[in-house]
Amino acid sequence: MIKNPLTYLKKRHLLWAINFWPPIFGAGIRVKVLKPDLTEVLVTMKQRFWNTSFVSRHFGGSLYVMTDPFYMIMLLEVLGKGHSVIDKAASIRYLKAAKGKVSARFKLTENEIEKIIEKLDANEKPIEWTFDIPIICEKGITVAIVSKTLSVKKIKGLGPKRTLN
Repeated sequence: MIKNPLTYLKKRHLLWAINFWPPIFGAGIRVKVLKPDLTEVLVTMKQRFWNTSFVSRHFGGSLYVMTDPFYMIMLLEVLGKGHSVIDKAASIRYLKAAKGKVSARFKLTENEIEKIIEKLDANEKPIEWTFDIPIICEKGITVAIVSKTLSVKKIKGLGPKRTLN
């Protein structure tokens, strides 16, 4: 059994391959890497009979799955070897009934990356970082907001320290 698939695949290839992971594929979610350095990813989901609830709206679980692993994978790539990133908590707030095609954009800015690195440098214990991810319908309306809190830490003795350009 592969303990860490990231060891065997480049992360951008993993994000492409994740399109075929059963929870992603089954929900009809599609992943597109917008920047090769994995600082921006777009995820979309068309409404299909298999991701539609009894009341003809997207299943809430499918909306959440759209947001699940992406910031974790992105941060692992951006921070580099010598860091651990895991999910700590998540919540979803539904604002409107979701119908049709929906999308979520994940973006790590240089400013945000710098703040995470500074906070990691200032703490020996893991830090928590929260991302709010709006889910937008094809009409441009925010239908839900997912808040994801990740635990990020340095792993002593692994990898060079990442520096920004």
